[in-house]
Amino acid sequence: MKKIIGILVLTVVFTFSNTINAQQKQRMQKKANYSPEQMATLMTKKLTLHLNLDAKQQKAIQNLLTREASERKEMMEKMKERRANGERPTDAERFEFENKRLDKQIAHKNEMRKILSNDQFEKWEKVQAAKMRNGKKKMANAKSNRMKRDGNQKGNSRRGDGQKEFKNRI
Repeated sequence: MKKIIGILVLTVVFTFSNTINAQQKQRMQKKANYSPEQMATLMTKKLTLHLNLDAKQQKAIQNLLTREASERKEMMEKMKERRANGERPTDAERFEFENKRLDKQIAHKNEMRKILSNDQFEKWEKVQAAKMRNGKKKMANAKSNRMKRDGNQKGNSRRGDGQKEFKNRI
């Protein structure tokens, strides 16, 4: 009788966890697939609301964001194609990609400085810093959730096991 109840409980738990994973995958797939122009329009309107942009600033930012969004979309398509072919970037390619990304960030910041007034630029920088902090928190949470869900790399489900192994090596 106890075995039957145990099997029943395990079946319910397994079914419940599979349902949750399926729902999470569906949510991720429902992400909107906007065109670069649509993304730029939405971002421009958000910035207009937040920074009180005038028409000239709106047009300049719209052009800047459209150009950047189309470049980003092209890069993402190339990366997806490479991933589909099973190709992984080399260390040199990763360095080159990261270097280009940082150069683009610097250029974007300089363009925004030209377009915005000093007060608007300071406010924009504060918002960007907050986005970076929130993004890092989300990534850390996602990583910890993955670790909890998948278990430890060595198959251990408790965190303390790795610490004990580390202390034993010393």
